[in-house]
Amino acid sequence: MGIIGDASSSCSIAMARVLGLYRLPQITQYIKKVHFKNKVGEEVFFNQNGEVPAQYDIVNWQRSTEGGIRPVTVGGYDDRAPEGKNVIVNVTAVLWPSQTNQIPVSVCTQSCQPGFWKAVKEGEPACCFLCVPCPQGEISNETGE
Repeated sequence: MGIIGDASSSCSIAMARVLGLYRLPQITQYIKKVHFKNKVGEEVFFNQNGEVPAQYDIVNWQRSTEGGIRPVTVGGYDDRAPEGKNVIVNVTAVLWPSQTNQIPVSVCTQSCQPGFWKAVKEGEPACCFLCVPCPQGEISNETGE
């Protein structure tokens, strides 16, 4: 007897738990043993948790010569790759809206100077803050503290 689970591991694991109540064997134990190549030569397998390792394209939306907007794959993320090599971006393929071809700063507030500390701006992302003078008797002597 065999049961084919859903494509997402969370659904398959839930099915395995329910079926386990009826003494039908831990779908997940079979999922962990699946390993094959599909028609285009990509490996299909599940990790020790019965999950498909994540793979994503990094896409940059670029204006075409005709004036339309099109997605251009400029890199990717592969959960199967070793740490430090799982994100690859071809920076030269990225078109930035500022025409400077430089990676934009990912904070909306620059670092605080010595003598100031970072105070969170309510309702703003963590990279947005106010530089507030340190309280009397306390001091920050490094930039960005």
